[in-house]
Amino acid sequence: MVSFLHAADLHLGLRITRFEGEHADKIRDARFQAMEKMLTVAKERQVDFILIAGDLFDDAAMDGTTARRAFHMLEEASCPVYVLPGNHDPLLPGSVWERKPWAGAETEGVVVLRQSEPVQAVEGAVLFPCPVFRKTSLEDPTGWIPVEPGQKTREGVRIGIAHGSVKDREGLPADDHLIDPQAAATHGLDYLALGHWHAARQFTSQEGCIRTAYAGVHKPIGYP
Repeated sequence: MVSFLHAADLHLGLRITRFEGEHADKIRDARFQAMEKMLTVAKERQVDFILIAGDLFDDAAMDGTTARRAFHMLEEASCPVYVLPGNHDPLLPGSVWERKPWAGAETEGVVVLRQSEPVQAVEGAVLFPCPVFRKTSLEDPTGWIPVEPGQKTREGVRIGIAHGSVKDREGLPADDHLIDPQAAATHGLDYLALGHWHAARQFTSQEGCIRTAYAGVHKPIGYP
Protein backbone atom coordinates (compact mmCIF):
# COMPACT_ATOMS: atom_id res chain seq x y z
CA MET A 1 0.00 0.00 0.00
CA VAL A 2 1.20 3.50 -0.85
CA SER A 3 0.89 6.20 1.83
CA PHE A 4 1.54 9.90 1.32
CA LEU A 5 0.75 13.29 2.86
CA HIS A 6 -0.93 15.97 0.72
CA ALA A 7 -0.40 19.64 1.65
CA ALA A 8 -0.55 22.96 -0.21
CA ASP A 9 -0.63 26.75 0.06
CA LEU A 10 1.72 27.37 2.96
CA HIS A 11 2.56 30.80 1.46
CA LEU A 12 5.85 31.07 3.32
CA GLY A 13 7.21 34.60 3.35
CA LEU A 14 3.77 36.21 3.13
CA ARG A 15 4.03 40.00 3.26
CA ILE A 16 1.82 41.24 6.10
CA THR A 17 1.16 44.97 6.25
CA ARG A 18 -1.93 45.44 8.39
CA PHE A 19 -0.28 44.39 11.65
CA GLU A 20 2.69 45.88 13.48
CA GLY A 21 6.08 44.29 12.88
CA GLU A 22 6.19 42.09 15.98
CA HIS A 23 2.79 40.55 15.26
CA ALA A 24 3.48 40.22 11.53
CA ASP A 25 6.66 38.28 12.35
CA LYS A 26 4.69 35.89 14.57
CA ILE A 27 2.17 35.26 11.80
CA ARG A 28 4.92 34.59 9.27
CA ASP A 29 6.70 32.26 11.69
CA ALA A 30 3.46 30.36 12.35
CA ARG A 31 3.59 29.17 8.75
CA PHE A 32 6.94 27.53 9.39
CA GLN A 33 5.52 25.99 12.57
CA ALA A 34 2.70 24.55 10.48
CA MET A 35 5.22 23.02 8.08
CA GLU A 36 7.19 21.60 10.99
CA LYS A 37 3.99 19.98 12.26
CA MET A 38 3.35 18.59 8.77
CA LEU A 39 6.78 16.93 8.80
CA THR A 40 6.15 15.53 12.28
CA VAL A 41 2.87 13.97 11.17
CA ALA A 42 4.53 12.50 8.07
CA LYS A 43 7.19 10.87 10.26
CA GLU A 44 4.69 9.56 12.81
CA ARG A 45 2.54 8.01 10.10
CA GLN A 46 5.56 6.72 8.20
CA VAL A 47 4.30 7.99 4.85
CA ASP A 48 6.23 7.14 1.68
CA PHE A 49 6.39 10.73 0.45
CA ILE A 50 4.95 14.24 0.83
CA LEU A 51 3.22 16.26 -1.89
CA ILE A 52 3.06 20.06 -1.70
CA ALA A 53 0.56 21.09 -4.38
CA GLY A 54 1.70 24.63 -5.10
CA ASP A 55 2.27 27.97 -3.34
CA LEU A 56 4.87 26.79 -0.89
CA PHE A 57 6.06 30.40 -1.15
CA ASP A 58 3.92 33.52 -1.35
CA ASP A 59 5.78 34.72 -4.45
CA ALA A 60 8.40 33.52 -6.91
CA ALA A 61 10.91 36.22 -5.93
CA MET A 62 11.22 34.95 -2.36
CA ASP A 63 14.05 36.29 -0.23
CA GLY A 64 17.05 34.05 0.31
CA THR A 65 16.60 33.65 4.06
CA THR A 66 13.05 32.30 3.73
CA ALA A 67 13.98 30.12 0.75
CA ARG A 68 16.91 28.53 2.56
CA ARG A 69 14.98 27.99 5.79
CA ALA A 70 12.19 26.20 3.93
CA PHE A 71 14.58 24.03 1.95
CA HIS A 72 16.63 22.94 4.93
CA MET A 73 13.49 22.03 6.87
CA LEU A 74 12.17 19.90 4.02
CA GLU A 75 15.47 18.15 3.36
CA GLU A 76 15.32 16.88 6.97
CA ALA A 77 12.00 15.14 6.26
CA SER A 78 11.74 11.43 6.92
CA CYS A 79 10.72 10.80 3.28
CA PRO A 80 11.03 12.44 -0.15
CA VAL A 81 9.19 15.75 -0.61
CA TYR A 82 7.75 16.69 -4.01
CA VAL A 83 7.06 20.39 -4.47
CA LEU A 84 4.90 21.81 -7.26
CA PRO A 85 5.25 25.48 -8.31
CA GLY A 86 1.87 27.24 -7.98
CA ASN A 87 0.34 30.48 -9.24
CA HIS A 88 1.96 32.54 -6.47
CA ASP A 89 5.38 30.94 -6.97
CA PRO A 90 5.36 29.92 -10.66
CA LEU A 91 8.38 28.42 -12.35
CA LEU A 92 9.78 31.57 -13.96
CA PRO A 93 13.33 32.48 -15.03
CA GLY A 94 15.16 33.87 -12.01
CA SER A 95 12.51 32.62 -9.58
CA VAL A 96 13.20 31.00 -6.21
CA TRP A 97 13.27 27.61 -7.97
CA GLU A 98 16.19 28.73 -10.16
CA ARG A 99 18.35 29.84 -7.25
CA LYS A 100 20.33 27.88 -4.66
CA PRO A 101 19.50 25.86 -2.68
CA TRP A 102 16.40 25.05 -4.75
CA ALA A 103 18.24 24.85 -8.06
CA GLY A 104 19.30 21.23 -8.45
CA ALA A 105 17.35 20.21 -5.35
CA GLU A 106 16.39 16.88 -6.90
CA THR A 107 19.62 15.39 -5.55
CA GLU A 108 18.74 16.25 -1.95
CA GLY A 109 15.47 14.35 -1.47
CA VAL A 110 13.51 17.55 -2.10
CA VAL A 111 12.19 17.39 -5.66
CA VAL A 112 10.80 20.40 -7.50
CA LEU A 113 8.30 19.16 -10.08
CA ARG A 114 9.49 21.22 -13.03
CA GLN A 115 8.10 19.25 -15.97
CA SER A 116 4.73 17.96 -17.12
CA GLU A 117 5.92 14.38 -17.28
CA PRO A 118 5.48 11.23 -15.14
CA VAL A 119 7.66 10.87 -12.06
CA GLN A 120 8.21 7.59 -10.22
CA ALA A 121 7.65 8.63 -6.59
CA VAL A 122 8.14 5.19 -5.04
CA GLU A 123 7.72 1.70 -6.36
CA GLY A 124 4.05 1.29 -7.26
CA ALA A 125 3.24 5.01 -7.40
CA VAL A 126 3.63 7.40 -10.33
CA LEU A 127 3.10 11.17 -10.08
CA PHE A 128 1.64 13.24 -12.91
CA PRO A 129 2.71 16.80 -11.99
CA CYS A 130 1.18 19.92 -13.52
CA PRO A 131 3.63 22.72 -12.66
CA VAL A 132 2.51 26.33 -13.05
CA PHE A 133 4.60 28.51 -15.37
CA ARG A 134 2.62 31.76 -15.12
CA LYS A 135 0.28 33.40 -12.64
CA THR A 136 -2.78 33.00 -14.86
CA SER A 137 -3.69 30.59 -17.65
CA LEU A 138 -6.72 29.70 -19.72
CA GLU A 139 -5.64 26.05 -19.96
CA ASP A 140 -6.60 23.13 -17.72
CA PRO A 141 -3.26 22.21 -16.10
CA THR A 142 -4.23 18.52 -16.02
CA GLY A 143 -4.90 18.41 -19.76
CA TRP A 144 -1.50 16.89 -20.61
CA ILE A 145 -1.93 13.75 -18.45
CA PRO A 146 -2.06 10.74 -20.80
CA VAL A 147 -4.39 7.79 -20.58
CA GLU A 148 -3.46 4.66 -22.46
CA PRO A 149 -5.06 1.20 -22.42
CA GLY A 150 -3.57 -0.76 -19.56
CA GLN A 151 -1.46 2.15 -18.33
CA LYS A 152 -2.99 2.18 -14.87
CA THR A 153 -2.25 -1.51 -14.39
CA ARG A 154 1.35 -1.16 -15.57
CA GLU A 155 2.19 1.84 -13.39
CA GLY A 156 0.33 1.05 -10.19
CA VAL A 157 -1.19 3.99 -8.33
CA ARG A 158 -1.56 7.11 -10.51
CA ILE A 159 -1.46 10.40 -8.59
CA GLY A 160 -1.99 13.79 -10.21
CA ILE A 161 -0.76 16.97 -8.52
CA ALA A 162 -2.05 20.31 -9.78
CA HIS A 163 -2.78 23.89 -8.74
CA GLY A 164 -5.92 25.69 -9.90
CA SER A 165 -9.67 26.03 -9.52
CA VAL A 166 -12.01 23.10 -10.00
CA LYS A 167 -14.65 24.40 -12.40
CA ASP A 168 -17.66 23.32 -10.38
CA ARG A 169 -19.66 26.55 -10.62
CA GLU A 170 -20.21 29.60 -12.78
CA GLY A 171 -18.39 32.88 -12.25
CA LEU A 172 -14.86 31.60 -11.80
CA PRO A 173 -12.20 33.66 -13.62
CA ALA A 174 -11.51 32.06 -16.98
CA ASP A 175 -7.74 32.43 -16.47
CA ASP A 176 -7.62 30.81 -13.00
CA HIS A 177 -6.10 27.52 -14.22
CA LEU A 178 -9.56 25.94 -14.36
CA ILE A 179 -9.67 22.18 -13.80
CA ASP A 180 -12.35 19.82 -15.09
CA PRO A 181 -14.28 18.37 -12.11
CA GLN A 182 -13.99 14.95 -13.81
CA ALA A 183 -10.23 15.26 -14.43
CA ALA A 184 -9.36 12.30 -12.19
CA ALA A 185 -11.75 10.00 -14.03
CA THR A 186 -10.88 11.39 -17.46
CA HIS A 187 -7.16 10.82 -16.97
CA GLY A 188 -7.39 7.56 -15.04
CA LEU A 189 -6.04 8.97 -11.78
CA ASP A 190 -6.48 7.23 -8.46
CA TYR A 191 -6.07 10.59 -6.71
CA LEU A 192 -5.70 14.22 -7.77
CA ALA A 193 -3.93 16.34 -5.14
CA LEU A 194 -4.88 19.99 -5.56
CA GLY A 195 -3.77 23.34 -4.24
CA HIS A 196 -5.08 26.91 -4.71
CA TRP A 197 -8.34 26.89 -2.75
CA HIS A 198 -7.63 27.52 0.93
CA ALA A 199 -10.55 25.53 2.30
CA ALA A 200 -10.20 21.77 2.61
CA ARG A 201 -12.57 20.17 0.14
CA GLN A 202 -13.16 16.72 -1.31
CA PHE A 203 -14.91 15.80 -4.54
CA THR A 204 -16.80 12.54 -4.91
CA SER A 205 -16.46 10.78 -8.23
CA GLN A 206 -19.34 9.26 -10.18
CA GLU A 207 -18.55 5.84 -8.70
CA GLY A 208 -18.79 7.30 -5.17
CA CYS A 209 -15.07 7.53 -4.36
CA ILE A 210 -13.14 10.60 -3.26
CA ARG A 211 -10.42 10.93 -5.87
CA THR A 212 -9.93 14.73 -5.93
CA ALA A 213 -9.21 16.95 -2.94
CA TYR A 214 -7.88 20.30 -1.75
CA ALA A 215 -5.72 19.95 1.35
CA GLY A 216 -6.78 23.28 2.82
CA VAL A 217 -4.54 25.52 4.92
CA HIS A 218 -3.70 25.92 8.59
CA LYS A 219 -5.30 29.36 8.75
CA PRO A 220 -7.02 31.81 6.40
CA ILE A 221 -5.20 34.53 4.49
CA GLY A 222 -7.82 37.21 5.15
CA TYR A 223 -8.87 38.78 8.46
CA PRO A 224 -12.14 40.60 9.28
